[in-house]
Amino acid sequence: MEDLNIPLFFASLILSAPIILDINSRPAIDAVGVSLASNTISSDNVRSSVRDRIIGVRSAVPQRLTLQLDTLATKVLLCQDANVTQPRAYGVEIAEGAGLPVQAGFEGKQTLQTKQVLVKREVIVSAGVFQTPQLLTAFLGDSNQLTSMGIDPVVNLPGVGLNLQGLLHHDEIATTWTLKSNFSLFNGCTFGSDPSTDPCLQYWLESNHQNLYSFGSAIFHAPYKTDDSLSDPDMMHYWLPANFPGFVRGAFPPFLPTMHMANRRF
Repeated sequence: MEDLNIPLFFASLILSAPIILDINSRPAIDAVGVSLASNTISSDNVRSSVRDRIIGVRSAVPQRLTLQLDTLATKVLLCQDANVTQPRAYGVEIAEGAGLPVQAGFEGKQTLQTKQVLVKREVIVSAGVFQTPQLLTAFLGDSNQLTSMGIDPVVNLPGVGLNLQGLLHHDEIATTWTLKSNFSLFNGCTFGSDPSTDPCLQYWLESNHQNLYSFGSAIFHAPYKTDDSLSDPDMMHYWLPANFPGFVRGAFPPFLPTMHMANRRF
């Protein structure tokens, strides 16, 4: 890369603590040190994701993949086949134009107008860590718990909705600040989406993605122990530069680029 600050920056990280080559690898489970953030980056230095694959498939065979945005899945539809003991999912119930409380434009509790989408083969429930068990517990889960809430259980599967590692168990605290003086590595970067107002984004587009924007949002991770007597790390720092407008629904006023440090408790 043309910016010499980048190798110097990462070299200083390596010298500051034991290096962890891959924070997601099995040997790194109990490791303490510094690791670069793991990102999926293509050969031309562009971050790739499942979204890219989905968009690619839709472009290649639009007649075989339909994406419906601003739509809330409200129920998995089940039927009982005569030759099997367990019920089978044959579709989903959806509400168009509806969303969860975190969605911009959410208007509180309301009566939803729903319709059914039927499938020939299978229904794949992939609604995230919160909404997936929420959909599933409408018909399967701990029978005693569901019955007590007025839900008629179809399958007794007590593990559904358990072992959520977050909130009370994995607290995350974000600290946001503006530096008194900028790292030269980030000079001119506004971390925006408009190249006309972000010179770093403009350079990234013109140079075949040869600058800081080729990396992910988090620059590095540093797992460590708050007490040496602990068998495993119980804290992780991760650090990222960003344009952070605040937790504001529907409005993002202009803010100066800020640097973030977040402490994540395992």
